[in-house]
Amino acid sequence: MKTNRYFFIILLMLHLVLAGCMVEIDSIDMTVKTSLGVTIPVGEIIVYNDKFVPPPVPNGTLVFYDTIENINLSKIDFQSASDSKYVDTMSLSDIFLFLNTTNELPVDIQFEYTCYDDYMNKMPIHFFNNLVKIKPATYRGSKIIPSEQLDTVHISSEQLQLIKRMGTLIYKCTAKAEAETLEKLEPSQIKVHIGLCANVNANLDFAP
Repeated sequence: MKTNRYFFIILLMLHLVLAGCMVEIDSIDMTVKTSLGVTIPVGEIIVYNDKFVPPPVPNGTLVFYDTIENINLSKIDFQSASDSKYVDTMSLSDIFLFLNTTNELPVDIQFEYTCYDDYMNKMPIHFFNNLVKIKPATYRGSKIIPSEQLDTVHISSEQLQLIKRMGTLIYKCTAKAEAETLEKLEPSQIKVHIGLCANVNANLDFAP
C-alpha cells in the first residue's frame, strides 16, 4: 500500500512538471528581429591592355571603348531574401551600388560610363559622377602587385527602379603616363565588378 502511495505521488509530481513545461514553452515569443545582408552581382568588365589604342607619342594616353548590350536588370528583387520559411516580414533599409576594381597596370586608369535604355535613350544615371579613378598597380622588386579598391554609393529606391531600365552601358578606360612607360607595359588586365547590395530588416519566426 505504501508503495502504491509513493508511485501515485511520483506520477502526480511528474504530471505537474510536464504541465509546467508545456505552459512555459507555449508562452515563449519565437519571433526574432535581425538584419540580413543581400548582394546581387550585376556584371563584370575585363579590359586587356592589348586592346588599348596606341598613344600619340607626345600625349602618352591609352584609350579603350566598349559597349555592353542587352543588359537585363528588370528582375532584380531583394525581396527574394524572404523566400525562407522562417522570414515573417521584411523591408529594405539601405541599398548600395558598388564597383570592385582590380588593376594590373602600373598606371592610373579613369573608368567612365554612360547608360542607355533599351531604345538607346540616354539615361540620367550619374553615380560616382560617371567617373571612377582606379589606382595603379605597384612593383615589389620585379613583380607587379595589382591594386584593389572598392567604391560604393548609396542609392534610393527610385534610383534602383531607374537602374532596372538600363539596357546598354558604354564605357571608356583611359590611362595616362609617360609614353615610354606605356610602351613597356606587359600584357595585363583591368577587372571591374559591378553589383548591388542591401541591408534587409527582417522578422524571423521560428515557431512550429
